[in-house]
Formats: sequence, C-alpha cells, structure tokens
Amino acid sequence: MGAANSGDVRYNKNIHYRLLAAGMEDMMKGQPIKQGDKSAKQAGSLTKKIYLYARLSQEDEQSGDSNSIVNQRSILTKYAEENNLTPYEFVYDDGYSGTDWERPAFSQIIEDVEAGLVSTVAVKDLSRFGRDYLKVGFYSEILFPKHDVRLIAVHDNVDTDLGENDLAPMVNLFNEWYVKSTSRKVRAIIQAKGKSGERIAVVPKYGYRKIENDIGKIEIDVESAAVVRRIFNMYANGISARGIAMALTTEGIRNPTTYKSESGILKKPRPTGTTSYWNASTVTGILDAQEYLGHTVNFKTYSKSYKDKKSRKNAPENVMVFENTHPAIIDKATWDVVRKMRSHKRRPPVYGMPGLFSGLVYCSDCNAKLYFNMRKITTKKYGERLDGAYACSEYKKDLSAGYPRKCTAHYKELAKIQAEKVKLKNRELTARMRAGLLTPEEQEAYQARREYKSTAHKKWRDKRNASEPPKPPKPLSIAKIAERVKEGLPLTAEETEKREAYKARKNAQFKKWRAKQKANEPPKPPKEKKPTKKEIMSDIIARKNAGQSLTAVEVETYEAYRKEKREKHKVWRDAKAAENPKPPTLFITEIAKRRQEGLPLTPEEVAAYDAWREKKSKYQREWKEKNSEYHREYSRKRHQSKKVENAEAVGH
Repeated sequence: MGAANSGDVRYNKNIHYRLLAAGMEDMMKGQPIKQGDKSAKQAGSLTKKIYLYARLSQEDEQSGDSNSIVNQRSILTKYAEENNLTPYEFVYDDGYSGTDWERPAFSQIIEDVEAGLVSTVAVKDLSRFGRDYLKVGFYSEILFPKHDVRLIAVHDNVDTDLGENDLAPMVNLFNEWYVKSTSRKVRAIIQAKGKSGERIAVVPKYGYRKIENDIGKIEIDVESAAVVRRIFNMYANGISARGIAMALTTEGIRNPTTYKSESGILKKPRPTGTTSYWNASTVTGILDAQEYLGHTVNFKTYSKSYKDKKSRKNAPENVMVFENTHPAIIDKATWDVVRKMRSHKRRPPVYGMPGLFSGLVYCSDCNAKLYFNMRKITTKKYGERLDGAYACSEYKKDLSAGYPRKCTAHYKELAKIQAEKVKLKNRELTARMRAGLLTPEEQEAYQARREYKSTAHKKWRDKRNASEPPKPPKPLSIAKIAERVKEGLPLTAEETEKREAYKARKNAQFKKWRAKQKANEPPKPPKEKKPTKKEIMSDIIARKNAGQSLTAVEVETYEAYRKEKREKHKVWRDAKAAENPKPPTLFITEIAKRRQEGLPLTPEEVAAYDAWREKKSKYQREWKEKNSEYHREYSRKRHQSKKVENAEAVGH
C-alpha cells in the first residue's frame, strides 16, 4: 500500500473509501471520504445510490495510489458521465482478493442493496466484482434482480437493463479458473520452498524478528527472548503453564500479539484486548515450539482449498523440520528436561504445591501413573493441616467414568502406616500372651493396657449415650410378628405392612422355585377325560328318542334321572308358589251351580259370571254366522254340481 500524494497519509485495507462526483478533487489530493462520513450518507439518503466499485488484490499493490485503482476510477467515472449516471459514489477495496467476500466497501454495497438504497452498481469488469463463479452468479442473477439493482461491467459489455448476457457466466467461470490456477502455482512455490528448508512462515515466532534486507532470515529479539528463556526455566523448576501465565499477567509483561504489534514485527497490527493477559495455551505453545532450538519447522498447518480460509493442524508425518537454521534461544539440555516433563503433564493441586515425584512414579500392578492428591484435614487436636498421597490413575479414571475399576487406589498415608505398625505389634503381644511367653513386666503392661482401654471405652460410650437421644425400640422380627398373630394380639400398621411384604416375597420365591422344579420335571401324560353326568344323560336321551334299545342299567339311570328332575321341579314350583301366593281360582261351573241353587255371590263372582255369559254369547253368534255361511256355500256348490250332472246326462 502506498502513501497519498500529499501529507504522507498511509492507507490500509481496513479503510473504506468513497468518492462523490463533487469530491473527486479531494480524493486526488489525498483526502479520502471514509465509511462513516455523514455528508456521503446524507447525499444518498434522498435518492437511490449509484455505486462505482473498484478492487485491487494484494498481488497488484504498488507504491502510492495504485495505477490499477486510478485506471479503474477513470474508466468508471468517464462511463458514468457519458451515460448520465449521476450523482455517483466511487468506492474501492485495496488489498483484497477476489475470493474474499468480507471486503469493507463491497459489504457496504450489499448492505445498502438489501436495504433498497441502491439503483446501479458499475465495475470495470466482472473480475473486479469477484472471482467466485457461484457467488458472482448469486449476486448478479438472484440478489440484484430481487432488489431491482442494475449491474454494469464496462469492459465485459454486461448491463442487466439490456437483458441477460449469455457470455457473463463463462466470463465468471474463467475469472475463477484464474484464481484457482494462481493458487495452485503459489502452493507449488510454497511447497518447493518449504521442502528445500526455507522458512515459509510469514510472522516469526515470539522471541525472533526478521532481518532487514535479508529475505527469509530471522534473528533473536533480545527483549522477548528473555521472556521465552524465563518461561522454560520456570517450567523446568516445577511451575505449571497456568502458574507461569498468571505470573506473567501479574507482572504486566506484554503478551506475544501485543509485543509484535507495538514493536513493528507485524506490518499490519492486529487489535488486541488486554495487552498483558497471558493464557496457559500461549505458554504451552511456546514450550512446544521447536523453533527455539534453532530449527525451521514447515507445514505445521494446511488448508483444504483456496476457498477455505481455515487453517488445520497437519499430521506429524507431514511436518518437516530443518535443524540449526537460525540462532537458538533454548539449549538442548533445557529442551530435553521440558520435553520429559511435558510428557508427564502436572496440574497444580487445589491446596499446596505439586508432589515432588509427580509424573515420575508408576503403579507396580498396572504400570499406570500415580496421581498426587492433596487434601485439607481439620481436627480438634491438631487444627488444620495439608495431607498428600499418591493414587493410581487407572483407578481414578475408571472411578470418574463409572467403569469397573481395573486397579486399586494404592492410597498410603504416614498415619495409616503407623497405625498398621501398632496393630501388628499388638497382635504379636496377644499371641505371645496366649502362648504364655510373656515376662512378668510384659504381663503387667498388658493388663494395664487392657484396663486403660476398657475404662476409656466405657467413658466414651457413657459420653456418647448422654449426648445422643434415646434410640427408638427395634422393630419386631418376622418370627415375633408370627407369634403375635398366633396369639391373636393386634399388630401395628408397620408390622402388618412388614408381614404382608414378607408373605409376598415368600410367595414370589416359592413360585420361582416351583417354576424351576416344573421345568426340570419330565412332562406328565395327558389325563383321560371322563364324560360328565350331563353328557351321559344327553347320550341316553338321544338314543331313546331315536328308538334305539337301552340296557337295563341305562333304563334305570334314565328313570332315576326323570324322577330326580320331577322332584326338583316340584320343589322349585312350591318355592315359587310360596314366594308369590295366588288367590283361589273360582270356576264358572261352580259359580253357575251356586247361582241355580240361589246361593249368594260376591261382586267378583257376579262380574266373572257376566263376563263369561257375554263371551259365550259372542262366541255363539260368531259360530252361527260362520255355520250359516258354510251351509250357504255348501248348498250353492251342491246345486251347481247337480246342474252339471244333469247337463251331462242330457248330452249323452
């Protein structure tokens, strides 16, 4: 990037220039209109904007205002004035690749397009708009038509107001091929340089700086190299990466990014947050860098495509190391010590300092590392103290993950070892006492110890019983509950529930046992089904109705069955009659007889007799009518048949 013609003003790619037609002279004098200029925004707020856009990639950067930018500006302004595209705003991105779509000026244009503030966008050719076939197609064929924006590419004869240009997609495709070809060539050059041992990193490691007028060579930076040596020495003395980062932050030492930006090692300084904040990952990155031994390390990262801006860590077999290519900051002995300690990473415990043998001792059973655990113990007698011990890492890992333990903790403390020694001594003394091998002095000491322990235990028990509330009575056992049930004594709700649960558990156990027994027993033969009494009687009745002969036994069975049914029916009928007694029935003959004898009748009998006389009279009338009709029909048919017989006699 070059300076302007006056004022020695330096421009970088983070500045977004825009130029109104009325302000071109100011731009030529080195007075840029920046992105946040209020006059530019007010000028485009009344009508839709006309943007003239130019772009220059990093490969084409020259001293001063680039010829390419000047050339694009003159072509676009001349075209705008000749085609009455005024007022316009000239904006450009200097130092941006055509595959980078996060350009400041271009992003502002797209933002205004989506807001509906743009009517026309003009570029020198489609390659200045971008070199991604898919992206350029999206903007020119989808986004711009959606917001009614006119796109003009002067040298490619593209104007969306004149209709679609069939060659535009091919031009975009060739523009992308150019980027792809350039990327392939640059990759090949970097690969050749890296494999030949040249340093391909753009920015040197913290602790070094580039040598002026000597491309690819670096030298030691005294101030930052002292910090690097201090980091290695602190780690070699047992301080963790996190502890080193906290110490450097507390002392206010500038972190690598801030130091490189302020000391001029970075040409384009990057914005940083807290200048003196150090992270543990930054410290570990310094501890793992082989460059401090004087080696050149190439191909540590890679990207999958020229469109992919993300750097990925390369596999160790693809990394190339060239030894003794520049001055070393760290000697080989210090590096080896740090490497050995890094292979056994140690984390600081919550309390106290790390264990002296952390990372150096292993389990005798499974050969895994032993972790150092520090804990804080507080007792009434000794107060607060720190106590540390080693435990097997396989035991700790399996316990935290919930898997079956592959090993034991191997947790040993000094107090536990001493207690085990005392127990062993007491066991030996007891064994000698039982064998009668104690001297009079040892016997006296043994009895005194027994009395002392008994007295101390009694005091402790009395004190505990006095301080604790009385214990509730123990619940009854199942046997006691069964005895109370046999004696007829009442049970509490808890005892009843316990008894029912016991019975249910026993029943379940018995069922399970019985099912197992049945599974082991051989299958029993099926039983012969005997006919029921009902089936036998049904068969006898069916044969009797069919006229088949019955045996004497079957006849006797049938008669007994009939007799039994009659008796049952009689019993049932008597029971029904007893349940619903009916009044005595009066027969008409008796009523008529009593009436003829002149005996008095009850109103019910008189009503019944009258109803019977009426019914009888009605029946007699119907019978006479039916009988007379029958006789008339019979007489008619008789007379007709006589006539037929007479006619036949005359004919003969």
